[in-house]
Amino acid sequence: MKIFSDVSSLAAATLTADQIVKVKSVGDYRIQDSGTGIALANGKIAVPQASGTAISVKQFGAVGDGTADDTAAIQAALDSGYVAYLPKGTYRTTSTISVGIRGRALIGDPIQREQGQGYSKILFDGAASSTTAVIRMGANAVGAEPLIDSSTNVLKNVYVDANNKAGFGVYGTYMTNESLVDSVTVTSSTEFNFYFARSWYATYRNLVSLVCRGNGIALGMPLILQDGTDYSGSWVTASPLEMNQAIIDNIRSFRAGTYYATDNPSTYDPTNTSHRMKGYGIGAGTGNGFTLTNFTSERSGGVGLYVYSSGEVRKTVQYGYLEGNCENSGLVVTSTLPQIILENTTNANGIEIRDIYSKYEDGGIYHTGSTVGSTWLRNIHQPRFLKSLDGLTDNQLYGFVLKDNVYFDCGFNNVREDLMKPTGYGSIVMSTGGAGIDFPPTVGRTAIYARDESGGASGSYFKIFEDGTVVGPVTLTGLSSSWTLYEVTSPDIRRIARNSGSGTVQFKVMSVPTTFE
Repeated sequence: MKIFSDVSSLAAATLTADQIVKVKSVGDYRIQDSGTGIALANGKIAVPQASGTAISVKQFGAVGDGTADDTAAIQAALDSGYVAYLPKGTYRTTSTISVGIRGRALIGDPIQREQGQGYSKILFDGAASSTTAVIRMGANAVGAEPLIDSSTNVLKNVYVDANNKAGFGVYGTYMTNESLVDSVTVTSSTEFNFYFARSWYATYRNLVSLVCRGNGIALGMPLILQDGTDYSGSWVTASPLEMNQAIIDNIRSFRAGTYYATDNPSTYDPTNTSHRMKGYGIGAGTGNGFTLTNFTSERSGGVGLYVYSSGEVRKTVQYGYLEGNCENSGLVVTSTLPQIILENTTNANGIEIRDIYSKYEDGGIYHTGSTVGSTWLRNIHQPRFLKSLDGLTDNQLYGFVLKDNVYFDCGFNNVREDLMKPTGYGSIVMSTGGAGIDFPPTVGRTAIYARDESGGASGSYFKIFEDGTVVGPVTLTGLSSSWTLYEVTSPDIRRIARNSGSGTVQFKVMSVPTTFE
């Protein structure tokens, strides 16, 4: 077997067909009259030969020195049908690398995350475009309707530098059946470092998003660019975003949204719908059986975690750390700066967000959208508030965003009757008074409901506490024949008594368990 020192020496050779030759540290070749590979001086083609199931991109002429254009060589290795192996080096590309439709794989050497050195790095150096992806998983172009499915494709152990030229680092829609994205780091995209939507039975793990202008890691989220272009809003495919039974684990975003944090400080405004879904670190979008675990989001220009839901029957977001998000926004930590935004586009059922540390100095939680169904927050440590972006009162919000062991700044209780216990019940004739309604001590807080029993009733009432303190009056605004919650108050209240009014009002007193840590 002839052995060559490098690929350029092989290309300069004159060889006959059917020989097997080797290039040191690169791999084997079969000399053929035609095919895909290295063109020789005499017109023959040195066709790369796989080592087991893998074939090196260098066998197709990739150099990996950060200067040569290695786009065609990497794509040729992927198109060979073998696992495309990306040895350590920096591979300059000028157009999108497509990791096929069926059974394609691009695998580099194990990643060392610090500084992007000493491992398999793809550096994009093509024309700047917000709709270019450095790597595309599957056949659907950026922004295209996700109609073509891909399966069993793999991207692993690769560092992607979008070089502030490509809109997307890694983009993939309609990925199914054991597709895998594992141990991939992306930096310096202008729109999304990672964007995935419409996927099932696929696995996404060990993903790192570093410093980017737009969003960090989007999973089943709307595809909206920084300029407001909404691609997914025009998709008509049923459930085009859903990540059904996808496994998402160990992901990290650091300094997404530099458009706000660096380029335009003090401008991000979560009450502005054109800002709200931009600059986030991690977007946990739609999907039945959607499970995101073990995540970190730090120093984003927008929110750290955006949970976007649409009628899922089971969705879990668990084990997270959030710190320093809405960086340089000028928002107030105790009242207007969010670490988390919850958006429910339709009825929410089976959504659980739990076991998250939200740093005390860094803001709270906003909700927007549908009020139907329920979203559970469990074991959420130190968010500074829980508020509605749609003008709901706390009691309205606490009726469907439910808490269990959540920091007390997010409220003391839930407001849903099936989570309460009855304590007192009775009617008061508002025009003549009477003894009022007495009830025993409650556990937690006390909820007071009232309704018009006689028709046309109105008035106000006093609260009498255990120590004899009288508080009120409380006006029965909006009284009707249906039960209305008027307040959730201290557990020390012992009696409701009339102040003034007409007709007969029926009262119901409930014991409300506390929900804070």
